[in-house]
Order: sequence, then structure tokens, then C-alpha cells
Amino acid sequence: MKKIISIFSAIILLLLTINANAQLKKFYTTEMHYGCPSPADEFYFTWDEATGKVVDYYWKHEGTVSFLHTLPSKVVRDEKTLYDYDVYLNVTIKGFESTAYQIRGKLTLTAMRPDGAVFGGVYEGTGVYPMMANGVYVKK
Repeated sequence: MKKIISIFSAIILLLLTINANAQLKKFYTTEMHYGCPSPADEFYFTWDEATGKVVDYYWKHEGTVSFLHTLPSKVVRDEKTLYDYDVYLNVTIKGFESTAYQIRGKLTLTAMRPDGAVFGGVYEGTGVYPMMANGVYVKK
């Protein structure tokens, strides 16, 4: 019984250590433009740098809020540049939860300001439309 408790304690400690070591990064903007010209939208996504897993996402466009689909989403650092990330988001909207819409793009950190970033991508849902935004890159 002591051995089982010891193993269980070790697993919990390992999980806590992994969680504590998670380096969350976030791209945030209130200047997302979609299918131009369009009004500026609030848009953000947060991911774990170590795993690439997207843990939070928000986009409100013309009153419709989209959220993460159950299919995995990821953000992966481009090893060639180290300043670029490939973004793969699977999202959905209320009433269509079984349908995954995709946002594919590139997040580029800007050299002009330490917290600056630019996102450019394509939304593939009811059509295919470009997305672009100037925003902020935050390490949590």
C-alpha cells in the first residue's frame, strides 16, 4: 500500500512540475481585419510553447463569437527563423459545434517593438477569406 501511495505521489509531483514548467504565450489584438474591408475585431489565442497546444482562443466578428473545436489546434515555432510561428486553429460557432472551421496562418514577431507581432492567415469556413492583424505577443 505504501508503494502505491509513493508511486501515486510521484505521478502527482511530476504532473505539477510539468504544469509549472508550461510557458504560455499569447497573441492579442483588437485590430483583426477579416475579408477586408471590415471593422476591427478582438482576436486572441494562447498556447503552450513546449507542446504547441492551443489552450485559449477568442474571436468576435460581427456579433458572432467563435471558440475552439474539439479537434486539436496548435502553434508551432518555425525553426528556420525563430521569429515565426505556424498557426493551426480548429474553431466552431454556436449551433454548428460539430463543424470545424480552420484558421491557418503565420504569426511573426516584429523587431520594431519587443512585444509586437503580426498575424496573417486564411479562414476556411463558409468561404475562404484572408485575415490580418497587428497585435501584441505576451509571455505569461
